[in-house]
Amino acid sequence: MAIITRCCCFQNVRSGSFAAGFYSLVLYTIILTAGALNLYAVLEDTGMFVLTLVTILLSVFCFIASVLLLIGLCVDSRVLMIPWLGLVFVATFVDLLISLHLLIKALFNPFLVILFAVDFIILSLNTYSLICVYSQYQEYCAGRGNPQVRGNRPECHSYYWEESSTEVYMGFL
Repeated sequence: MAIITRCCCFQNVRSGSFAAGFYSLVLYTIILTAGALNLYAVLEDTGMFVLTLVTILLSVFCFIASVLLLIGLCVDSRVLMIPWLGLVFVATFVDLLISLHLLIKALFNPFLVILFAVDFIILSLNTYSLICVYSQYQEYCAGRGNPQVRGNRPECHSYYWEESSTEVYMGFL
């Protein structure tokens, strides 16, 4: 049984998983760019430098995993969803560690208040995206969740002739 059956404003978790894939493509492109531009600024703080390098590396892998997620959703392959689930979970955890590191080391700074508010929204969206994609993964494991399965889209009716009579029989394939 899937954790959720609907994702946000979408009718099913499959559409929500597509949205999560596109969201993560954009998010990790932005994080990769910001991390690369910020790398020089954190050279004096070894802890932040290491966390920034890990974030850059994870962003590259999460971008690739997002592409794999979208391909997996298109071809109904649950195996292609696994890298995204693992990497986004790890990236979200590293993001939480960076936030805690900044909270411990920093004094009150209005910029950090805005940074924490944005980071809280990103952590919440990542968590919800993980739940949505994992629910779609569970649907695939249960044999449901693809467009051909009844419930997601209308089922096609087939008409064929039955050999024992001359009447048209309407059946479901």
